[in-house]
Amino acid sequence: MKFLTSLDNYNILYEVAKCGNITKASENLYISQPAVSQAIKKLEEFQRVSKTCMSYYDSIKEKSFR
Repeated sequence: MKFLTSLDNYNILYEVAKCGNITKASENLYISQPAVSQAIKKLEEFQRVSKTCMSYYDSIKEKSFR
């Protein structure tokens, strides 16, 4: 199975938001419901990692200005 790029994941998220549910979005995109759920999960994980990295960066930045 081909891994989806992050741009694909955002397109899937957009379709879910537009349709209002995963089932209709998966039908419109011609992919399975589990694939839609995985794409959304990957975006959620990316957001958590991004927030963690930014918090770490901010703490380092604060220490360097002291």
